[in-house]
Amino acid sequence: MPIKYVHTNIIAKDWKKLTGFYTKVFGCKPAPRETSLSGNWLEKGTKVKDANLKGISLLLPGYGDKGPTLEIFQYSAYPLGCQ
Repeated sequence: MPIKYVHTNIIAKDWKKLTGFYTKVFGCKPAPRETSLSGNWLEKGTKVKDANLKGISLLLPGYGDKGPTLEIFQYSAYPLGCQ
């Protein structure tokens, strides 16, 4: 079975500003809605206490609506040492 590229995730200080860069420079298109993630599962997976992420997925040019995405997220509060 071939390996399929699905997505890349970037954590940004300003997800909206970085989204603007990728849409303007590379022609990425925003997926239909913004994303907000939180919960115990996220805290466990990131090892960040009270983790809360907001952001969006961008569709990469040339792949259509079902292609791989670039996910750009921002923590509501950055963990110590990550600022």
